[in-house]
Amino acid sequence: MKPGLVARHLAVPSGGLGGCRSGIGADAGDEFAGPGGEGVVADGWCADAVGAEEPGSVLAGVPGDHVPQRRAYQQTVRFGPPVRAPAVLVTVGEGEQAGGGEGGLERFDQGRVDGSGPGVPGWFADQDPLSQRPQFGCPGGGEGSLDLVERGLCAGGDVRSLYESRTQGSGLARAFWRDEYRLNALIGRYPKPCVAIQDGIVMGGGIGLSSHASHRIVTERSQLAMPETGIGLIPDVGGTWLLANAPGETGVYLGLTGKPMRAADAIYARFSDAFLPSAKLPELIERLVDPRGGPPGEAVRGLAESPGESELARRRSAIDAAFGGADVEAIHMALAGMAEEWAAKTRAALLQKSPKALKLTHAAIRQARRLPSLEEALKVELRLTVRLFEDGEFPEGVRALLIDKDRKPNWSPARLGEVTPELVARYLAPLPAGEELTF
Repeated sequence: MKPGLVARHLAVPSGGLGGCRSGIGADAGDEFAGPGGEGVVADGWCADAVGAEEPGSVLAGVPGDHVPQRRAYQQTVRFGPPVRAPAVLVTVGEGEQAGGGEGGLERFDQGRVDGSGPGVPGWFADQDPLSQRPQFGCPGGGEGSLDLVERGLCAGGDVRSLYESRTQGSGLARAFWRDEYRLNALIGRYPKPCVAIQDGIVMGGGIGLSSHASHRIVTERSQLAMPETGIGLIPDVGGTWLLANAPGETGVYLGLTGKPMRAADAIYARFSDAFLPSAKLPELIERLVDPRGGPPGEAVRGLAESPGESELARRRSAIDAAFGGADVEAIHMALAGMAEEWAAKTRAALLQKSPKALKLTHAAIRQARRLPSLEEALKVELRLTVRLFEDGEFPEGVRALLIDKDRKPNWSPARLGEVTPELVARYLAPLPAGEELTF
């Protein structure tokens, strides 16, 4: 069985095999596994994961564990003969725990990237919201539902699981992050078009699953953010790479404050590409899965509208002036010297964040500007996330925000001045031999 991911196909033969193979690219004779059993890929029908190697295959992936009453709309897809079209479709939907399930795309199973596990929960259409586990694989023909919900993909379930694993050491956290970051890199370098619909709240891990795609769609309901400094972590899942490539000092501002972005800001910051009203999403999906619908870029451009004015663009000069400082202390001083209410609120927000996470985020974004690739940035991110987990900063942030919810984290160190350059350099240093992230 080839290494890769499990996902549901649009290209399923009517009355065909009741499972979905695990792998990137399905060739005739490849083995596959799913809840309906095991088998061998028939010639010319299997699409998978973030796409298939065979030109013209299509994937529709939809996060699972949806609550029925929260569905914005439902589109019925008829599974019959193989569907041929030039795009891969990844829809970003519910990501928190809902309806008794284990969570959406945030909740990864170990081994799904290296082929040793069953796959990624949630990238499927026919989810049973009352099931205790997301369904894997694909049916043998018939109808399926392609759902989008009002809420987007947001972090929560994975963070809580990592917190609960802390008493057993960092093994689970390390395995989780390695697999997650490899998936982020795979999406970023995937050779076929990948369309991410960032409809709703898309934060943390949801950014990693969508903002590295080739075509990224936001709507009037979109809110994107990397709020990790508030829980003692750094913007990971390739977040430092995205933030490093935002205009001017916008990325430093977003990374330190965790400020949410609406559609216009997300496009300005280069986390997204185009704005579509949510009412047009069904039409977009129809065009993407239609063999005669044309290239995905044309489909998106044909429906895109103006997102309006970007607040980030309007504040660009103030952001650059404040967040261009050599360190976080300089940023505080610059904000304190500004008369705008925005500066006072921004400074107050920074005072609530982990001092250690702030300094490491600042250093990682600046360093990412000099790195050659997303993969190299992900390597640095793994070093930081592992060390922030093992030193207790990240678990303490999760406890204060998500577990006890007292919002009184005991950061260590408690003050910016105590986070020395030597500490920052030590956290950024490579992990011991054999522990670095590989692809």
